[in-house]
This record gives sequence, C-alpha cells and structure tokens, in this order.
Amino acid sequence: MRFLPRYSLVVELHDGGVCVRSFHDPGGAVAAHVSEVHEHQGSLYLGSFSAPYVAKLDLSEPDRAEPDRAEPDRA
Repeated sequence: MRFLPRYSLVVELHDGGVCVRSFHDPGGAVAAHVSEVHEHQGSLYLGSFSAPYVAKLDLSEPDRAEPDRAEPDRA
C-alpha cells in the first residue's frame, strides 16, 4: 500500500526566501495534490499534475473562498 497524504499547502515566499503567506488544506478537500499555482488579478489558480482540475481561489476573502473548479469533460 502506498501512502500519499492529501494535505495541500501553498506558500508564497519573499525574494529572500521568507514566508509571506500560506494556505493550508489539511484534508485535501478543496484541492488535493497541488503542484502548480499562478496568481493573476487577485486570484490564485491551482493545478495538479496528477489530478484533472484547475481551482480558482479569490484572494480578497481567502477564509470564505470556495474554489471554482474546471474539470475536463469525461465523455
């Protein structure tokens, strides 16, 4: 059995390597296996190399943000 924790973590680092802010998803309920993050116009876009989704997190209210998921058509 292979153990893969579902904990997701996004960290923003300052140029000097200092943590500016972080977002935690302990159970991987919002976005599991996050591998890429891009910030654009006040939102974070999260993606994964191993899961078929793109999630959008509005940074204006991160505590109440619900991700907008775009999943591929499985037809």
